Amino acid sequence: DAQVQGSRTLTTGIGLKLPPNTTALLIALEEPTNYVVTNLITDTEFRVSVHVIAPFPTLINAKQAIARIVLVQTINPAPEIVAAGQKVQEQPSPFLKTLNPDQDQQIEDLLKQYEDIFAADLKSLGQTTIIRHRIDTEEGKVAFSKKYKQSWESEDFITAEVGRMLEANIIKR
Repeated sequence: DAQVQGSRTLTTGIGLKLPPNTTALLIALEEPTNYVVTNLITDTEFRVSVHVIAPFPTLINAKQAIARIVLVQTINPAPEIVAAGQKVQEQPSPFLKTLNPDQDQQIEDLLKQYEDIFAADLKSLGQTTIIRHRIDTEEGKVAFSKKYKQSWESEDFITAEVGRMLEANIIKR
């Protein structure tokens, strides 16, 4: 039994080792109490302690349930190794696959539910006239600028992308 008034950390005697990509939440019990359980704390030996706040003197029985622990899956992409001089990504790459099967199914269901707002490819994007860009040139003169030097792989990629965007009517010559 523990006497609590004010703020106190209580050891529960429960051992908890969280699986990877999981976090634990404390859920208050439905019954009214005169104290609040605020934090879940685990030590190096995975023993659980809880932080209890009680404005009035309160006796907490050793066998009394004071809160529930709920395990929640989280998405934590594996860190990418960055070489010296390489730009660090602020956002995770959309192509990293670190979802479990349930999360993968949820994403698939969401995409199917809202498939009318997602484009499967460039051709299904459609066109808009909200934004138009134009390069003004003098009458009778052709606008010309030298191409930036690129590796042959980049040249092939750029040529293919420009071709796809021309075919999908995203850009015009």
